Amino acid sequence: MSHPPSLPSPPPQNPPPPPPPRRVDAQVVSKVLVYHVPKGDRKNGTDLSGWEGVVDSRADDYNGTYISANLEVKVAFAVPNDPKGKTFIVHCKENELEKQ
Repeated sequence: MSHPPSLPSPPPQNPPPPPPPRRVDAQVVSKVLVYHVPKGDRKNGTDLSGWEGVVDSRADDYNGTYISANLEVKVAFAVPNDPKGKTFIVHCKENELEKQ
């Protein structure tokens, strides 16, 4: 008596993606001068000292792999005087921020 041919094994399933990082509030504690603030002073820049934002992600983590990044923390700040609540992203160093 012959055995029926074996069925191919199912393809391996990819592990589920990691949960999104928990959003952390952060405050800028040193002088950070940026020129891309919407509705800001693009000629002289805007100093973000004392501004509070939300840590959006890490620029030194690419799909779970460490990469070198000079400004490793991406922080989302609210656009000043914007009724729609839009945000803009700023890359900062760890020592420029105080997490709350």
